[in-house]
Amino acid sequence: PATSAMSSVHTWWYLGRASGFVAFGLLLASVLLGLGISSRVFDGLLMRPWVFDMHQFLSIFVLVAMLFHALILLPDPYAHFSLVELMVPFASPYRPVAVGAGAIVLYGSVIVTLSSYAKRWIGQRGWRLLHYASFALFAGALAHGVLAGADSHQAWAQVVYLVGGLLGM
Repeated sequence: PATSAMSSVHTWWYLGRASGFVAFGLLLASVLLGLGISSRVFDGLLMRPWVFDMHQFLSIFVLVAMLFHALILLPDPYAHFSLVELMVPFASPYRPVAVGAGAIVLYGSVIVTLSSYAKRWIGQRGWRLLHYASFALFAGALAHGVLAGADSHQAWAQVVYLVGGLLGM
């Protein structure tokens, strides 16, 4: 049937769009858990070791989701992205600033995530300084989604970005 052939042609594009929202949601969850760990306000409500472990797990899972979001667009027959266009900031002809912001967020997130495993070498102060970059990275992810996302004009997507932005900032 024509319907199944048509939908399979756009599978890569749908996966790219959906995975962007998944990555954004996972990033938001990781940021919120990180804030929960660093804030003493929630001490009586949180099981700190579980929240810490979940934050570390999500931080890695976010990187996987971000990478999937970018690379799943490579086989898309309509987008025609190259690896360089997706992974080199500002190299994409499609909304270069917004797509470039996404690449920078990916690389910055790798650095922040790895800093937790290098804490004994970079020290508490270096680790904390790198983790403050998480706020800028979250803002960059939000800007990437709003400015590069094909669904940004949809009311449901605007609600996702508005609520996510309010919670994450």
